[in-house]
Amino acid sequence: MLEKQLTNLGAPNTSAPHGSANKLYISFYASDGGSDQMSYKRAQKVITMEWVYDIHIGTNCMMHPYQLVYKDGLLVVDDWLIRKGQPFKYFSALAKIFHIWRDECRNFFHAWVRHHGALSALKHAIKLPQKAIAIRWGSTSSCEQRLESMGGRTTFAPVFLDVVEKRHVADTAMLNSEAPEPIADTDVLTEENSIASQAA
Repeated sequence: MLEKQLTNLGAPNTSAPHGSANKLYISFYASDGGSDQMSYKRAQKVITMEWVYDIHIGTNCMMHPYQLVYKDGLLVVDDWLIRKGQPFKYFSALAKIFHIWRDECRNFFHAWVRHHGALSALKHAIKLPQKAIAIRWGSTSSCEQRLESMGGRTTFAPVFLDVVEKRHVADTAMLNSEAPEPIADTDVLTEENSIASQAA
């Protein structure tokens, strides 16, 4: 649209580099609305004011408002969970699910085979899941889409709970094996009597 307007104004060329009296150079910069970016846009406007054949256009990135709306939506979900008495936040719970899944991807695949069969496992569970990262755009939606593509809660939850339960059993067994053996009361009394006899 801008190119058409410049053509109507008689601009001979809108794509060639600047520096010539018969050529027009246009730079377009889209960014977020942060203070550093706003300062950069103002600086660019000041610099290009002296360049007769240069036009600098600064605008806001249209993706940032979408992400801010999505973030506000997650906060609304967290508020709803609090009012329902749920002791977790939505994104935190989603991230934990995917982190555990990545750590237990081999066991998850075998559990999927047991619950839904080998063909379904090859289709849904053989691929390593993505990471849920708070600062990455689309991270939440991509994780949600992965779960939905696998059949949602009815198919995913039994497999995940199976993996988590086995992991809990394994962790508990490991902790018990590393715990020191309890000292019997008779051993304590024997040691105290031995010290008392030496002192006498």
